[in-house]
Amino acid sequence: MKEYRINRKSRIFIYVTSALLTALFLPVVLSPVFSFGDSFVPHENYFFIGPLSAIIILVFSYAFIETVTGKLILHENKIVATNILRTKQLELSDIQGYRSGPGGIKVIATHSIFKNIIVSDYLEDHQEKKLADKELPQS
Repeated sequence: MKEYRINRKSRIFIYVTSALLTALFLPVVLSPVFSFGDSFVPHENYFFIGPLSAIIILVFSYAFIETVTGKLILHENKIVATNILRTKQLELSDIQGYRSGPGGIKVIATHSIFKNIIVSDYLEDHQEKKLADKELPQS
């Protein structure tokens, strides 16, 4: 069993960026609730800037949690991809092949009832070599 996560440079970038943007936009979201001296967000503009700031915080919080929890696990007889929303698992007998593209490697299932697994280019090791070691046919 081998486990792969997002590479270290991307992890550090996402951690730092999400922390900085959350620290930047959180006072904007909380400005109607708490008084930070003179309000730096005019009340007439808050109906646009407030929800936009909340969406930015949610997106970068999702990216942070996805970076922490997301991983690809290669077992002897199956491939498991885990992220924040779901876990996809394909047995080797359920894999038709794989296709390498600009966004990463797509592991193709034999039946449409199984979900395809997309292996990101941002994982720690080059995945095409690892998948080829599993003797999967290339589609």
